[in-house]
Amino acid sequence: MRVATAVAIASAGVLGVRAQTNQSALQPQLLLLANTPATCSWGTGLTCALSDSTNNLKLGAGCVLPVPIPTDNYVADKRTNKFDDALSGTASAQPFVEITSALVGSATTSADTTTGQVGWNYYKTNPLTSQNVINFKVPGLYSLSIIATDYDRSANCDGCVAINDAYRPRFKTGTCPSVPFATTENVMFRSVRDRSLCLDDGGGTLGGQTKFTLTACNPNSPNQVFVNDPIKMQYKNFNKPSLCLDDGGSVRSRPTPAHLWGCDQNNQNQWFTYDPATLLLRQSAKPNLCLTDILQTGTTRWFYLVDCDATNVNQQFERVPQYQLPSPSSLTTTSLAQAKTYEDQFNAFVDGSNVLNNPNSGNDCNDVVSKVEYLRDDLKDFTGSCFDAAALATNVANLKANPFPEHLQSSYSSLQATLVANGQWCCQKSKTLK
Repeated sequence: MRVATAVAIASAGVLGVRAQTNQSALQPQLLLLANTPATCSWGTGLTCALSDSTNNLKLGAGCVLPVPIPTDNYVADKRTNKFDDALSGTASAQPFVEITSALVGSATTSADTTTGQVGWNYYKTNPLTSQNVINFKVPGLYSLSIIATDYDRSANCDGCVAINDAYRPRFKTGTCPSVPFATTENVMFRSVRDRSLCLDDGGGTLGGQTKFTLTACNPNSPNQVFVNDPIKMQYKNFNKPSLCLDDGGSVRSRPTPAHLWGCDQNNQNQWFTYDPATLLLRQSAKPNLCLTDILQTGTTRWFYLVDCDATNVNQQFERVPQYQLPSPSSLTTTSLAQAKTYEDQFNAFVDGSNVLNNPNSGNDCNDVVSKVEYLRDDLKDFTGSCFDAAALATNVANLKANPFPEHLQSSYSSLQATLVANGQWCCQKSKTLK
């Protein structure tokens, strides 16, 4: 026998329970009867963050809110009611539960702004399945409503949530192109005996394939640029980072020519230390032995370990940052064409078509800033959208005109974490460098 008709929606936050459990013992004063003023609440200050490029932010999944809990003393006992479709979980007429959302200021509606009329049994059994239908695609303020009905009465509870845009724009593909001679970490070894010649690995791409020799200095050569790891005492080929300078196992009684070999920090044949005072490249694990160029046949010269001699020009090398070679006076058509290639690669990377931003971001606002700080300059008056193309161009021009002397690359993971933690990203986003 039905004693009384009452449809209630309890505020999950007041009860101190999670909305998904629906296990709270409802207190009478929290019931919202159909013929009484609304007393329930979704809570205040509700916010969720769009932090992905897909905008797949759903109620209860990515955006977990204290959804009020519907209850009824007649139709809410997980029975199949008269108009329920057990297969789809919908209800063609009362009784049902329905959640709706609406972007404030927008007249657009879609299938993912309402759960539709859900049968009580279906909703109470697994409320998250129904709640996940609600998708917050656009940053902004959303009104929320849950309505619960029995056969002749209804109750509803309204609320709102702010969806904040927390997704930092970035470039979709590739990495910022780096000019090989843009950092002092990349070095070349120029012979003191003949300053037109540099240490060259012979062109091998596999360990032991070729011997080190001397060839005309060329900063664009994949065989002449090395990166020093002072901790491991290794010199890695910049363009072949898995291969290192290796003395071939050379000792005084059995000299062998130096070659490239697979990098192994435990391999003592790869331990070298450059002495800037004497210009010698010393073997760190073999006392008083230094890399020395020795004539083989004709003009071919290979490198062996020989007793160190600070007066022997065959052992002396200037360790020159790659960007210093060639000097500006020796620019050629080839080097200018190479520079144009780097410029084209950079322009393609920062092109608007390669910018990844979450869909609909910035559609509802046009934030401007009053001050902008250019690279190496003070704050200046400014009016425009954030990530303004002109400001970006100014900073890029400053970098090109006066490059930093040190390597600018940072670990992407640490840089990303810092930006996400400290950055405030405005609604109008068009371009930024990653």
